[in-house]
Amino acid sequence: MAEFWAKGVELGLKGKQLTEFVGSQTRLLAQREERQAQREREERQAQREREERQAQREREEREAQREERQMELKCLELQIEMEMKRLELQTEMVRVQNEHEAPRQRDNQQQMLHRASKLPAFTEGKDQIDCYLARFERFAESARWQRDDWAIQLSTHLTGAALEVYTRLSNDDARDYDVLKEALLRCYNFTERGYRQRFRECQPLSGETPSQFVERLSSYLQKWVELSGEEQSYENLRDLIVKEQFLNACPKDLATRLEEQKLRGLKDITDAAERYLIAHGRTLGTSKSTKPFQKKPTCQGSNGVRTIIQ
Repeated sequence: MAEFWAKGVELGLKGKQLTEFVGSQTRLLAQREERQAQREREERQAQREREERQAQREREEREAQREERQMELKCLELQIEMEMKRLELQTEMVRVQNEHEAPRQRDNQQQMLHRASKLPAFTEGKDQIDCYLARFERFAESARWQRDDWAIQLSTHLTGAALEVYTRLSNDDARDYDVLKEALLRCYNFTERGYRQRFRECQPLSGETPSQFVERLSSYLQKWVELSGEEQSYENLRDLIVKEQFLNACPKDLATRLEEQKLRGLKDITDAAERYLIAHGRTLGTSKSTKPFQKKPTCQGSNGVRTIIQ
């Protein structure tokens, strides 16, 4: 108000005119402030409405995704049911074709089929996926299933995350047992890196004998070497161990870069490491130098006692 009064005086207003001028300016200011406050209220309301609409869209999207997932599972169940019926029909056809075989051979075959059908489901947290797959393959071979049917047969015995892996494969990959097996092993970290970690971190289990523990260690090492793709010679095994130690000792970013390139030979790894360090203007070691361990020199006194020279 003092500002309006000063402005009125500057305009040459006096008395009543000055008072009316100050009053009108004050009312105009109040009206502007009210309009501004109204705009802010409207903007806040509009923002709340936008947020509510966004939240509603997100809820609808989640619901649509849930329904889509349920539909996919229903389709999968129907597909599995159809495949099982096809396999039952195929088994019946085999039985009819073998009616003229010797009774003993036919009985043996029926026993194998019955035993294979009793294969228990994979239990997550209890079964090891690599052991379960080995067991399944033996059952499939003993039942003389066609390999093209292995994937769908295996899917009927999967639960938990293993079933999730199967459902996320494409239709073609879901019918390929080798693709499904690789995806399951990768999901549960039964890879070259996974077996290497198991070998390094392995501890005896409760009730495990020394021979059983050594056998388990040996199996982890064997799988590690097999999945590494290295030939099982002394030189290649030596390079495999040195490569692991080199990557463990490298700076994290360098080790990650080398592992991403999937290099095999030591020379390829060292060449790539040197190129990386040169490109980044760095060295492999730290700035702090470490002196090799040396024994302190000793001398023998006249009394025959050996003393350490400080």
